[in-house]
Amino acid sequence: MPFGHAAPDAIVVSATRQAAALRETAEVAAKLGSLVVVLCSRSATAAGFGDLAARIPNLRWLAIDLPAGYGHPLFDFATSRIDEAKAARLGDLSMKRNLGLVLAKLAGWRRLMFLDDDITGLVPAQLRRAAAGLGSLDMIGLEVRDFPDNSVVCHANRMAGAKQDTFVSGSALLVDSDRADAFFPDIYNEDWLFLFPSVQRRRVGRTGSVRQLPYDPFARPSRAVGEEFGDVFAEGLMELAHSLLPQETAGTPEFWDRFLDGRRRLIAEAADGIACGDPTITALEAAIALEAAEARRASIHARALSKYLHTWHEDLAVWRSRLGDLCATSLTAALDSLDLSAVGETRERKTHGRLRGRTDRQQRDGRANRRNRRPLPAPAGR
Repeated sequence: MPFGHAAPDAIVVSATRQAAALRETAEVAAKLGSLVVVLCSRSATAAGFGDLAARIPNLRWLAIDLPAGYGHPLFDFATSRIDEAKAARLGDLSMKRNLGLVLAKLAGWRRLMFLDDDITGLVPAQLRRAAAGLGSLDMIGLEVRDFPDNSVVCHANRMAGAKQDTFVSGSALLVDSDRADAFFPDIYNEDWLFLFPSVQRRRVGRTGSVRQLPYDPFARPSRAVGEEFGDVFAEGLMELAHSLLPQETAGTPEFWDRFLDGRRRLIAEAADGIACGDPTITALEAAIALEAAEARRASIHARALSKYLHTWHEDLAVWRSRLGDLCATSLTAALDSLDLSAVGETRERKTHGRLRGRTDRQQRDGRANRRNRRPLPAPAGR
């Protein structure tokens, strides 16, 4: 079907909230005729979404409980073993989005939408327009306006009175799965790293808008600490892209030394701006969060950032090889290959029952027995 006459083939939702948070998403998916795929953990459950889905006519849906500790060789990345880059609060978000990419490849969902469960304000016409735009672009995001999708430092910068923009994010993103050749690393700003190769190709667009449920970015200073490595790394990459500089520029510690110093000035200016404002509780919390961010920034070494860049490039090459080896199959076979099962109602089948998943250890123990039947390739080793 031409892009100009289609809605998203599938809307992949990374869910941690209870099913009621997804009513609007489900209703919009039913109007569009799109398959909604809910990847559940924490407070979200496949059974809970199934109860909601049963009350929405014409909904095509699939819900998967992602077990704690779930893993698969396809999603084994060296960057995931760099502990200082991880942000604990993100949990399994990167895994869910990478799983969505693989399911899209295997099931043939060309027009793939990623959606977070705290996004509202979806308009069917906007989603159709975004899907149509994928004919000329790799990815198109819907702008988060009512509550900006920013890091703690950027929220503080805006609070201090400075101009603070937002960029396309993975919270509401349309993707051409045939053209997308990156993955979501286990790091804060994982969506920017996924977007980056397409940003360099000038093939990322933006249309329409959505709303994000508000939260207090300054409530826990640990949030700023967990974000800082990923925020520095992703902001540095985007500076390269906007300046039309080659990636090799970021391959040396000297680049990151300069960028870290610029980051220091940004945090200091935001802190000064907040100190000059009204002494509210929020301002005090923001000042404490900025102190935590600066302490973390000061502990980041330029060599660690250049090393992460090198490791990420290696992971990208491995991931592209893995994607190239994937072959289209049925949705049932795809889930079986990934050691997952689902409940739902799709055009392919109807299935109801308890979902199962496997931990890393169970996968290793059973891999030999599965090898002859699974359509997925053995990933490149390290």
